[in-house]
Amino acid sequence: MSASKPVAFVSLFVLAMLVGCHTTPFASYPLEVSATDIEQQDVPAPALKTLQNAAGGRPITAFEREDRGLYIAYEGEWQEGDIEAEITVLPDGGLLESESELAKHEFALLPPAIRRRVEALQQRGYRVEIAKQAIYFYEIEAERENEGSEDSEQEWLLRPDGSDATRPPAAR
Repeated sequence: MSASKPVAFVSLFVLAMLVGCHTTPFASYPLEVSATDIEQQDVPAPALKTLQNAAGGRPITAFEREDRGLYIAYEGEWQEGDIEAEITVLPDGGLLESESELAKHEFALLPPAIRRRVEALQQRGYRVEIAKQAIYFYEIEAERENEGSEDSEQEWLLRPDGSDATRPPAAR
């Protein structure tokens, strides 16, 4: 099997790492179209279980239902010391993304282009918060026992909803 090529995207407020995937122009994520604050009882049980496991016993202080255009996702937020952390999951509990604020001392570790953008915003009077964000894609590698066949090795890059990340997302 060929080795996977990690892909990393950097944007203004996030560092998104695509874990173990091949480069593809279609490996994109719908961002939230709208978000609604909800109560814990409004979160589907599998999603709530994933949120609670990720919080590691810390109280989840906020829940949101996000319309991502192609699907619905659920977000939970909690505090890890002075840092706000959150994850976003699908209704079935599948992990979509995680995010945590950077502490002030971590700003120096930002890539130079991001630091310049932050400094420019601050000079224009903005209060800037930065979070690191991991966005998840999943790669499946499969190999048949009979290695002589044409399709003995296969790889798939999937979004958390199971759709093929090498093709444009289908409209809902």
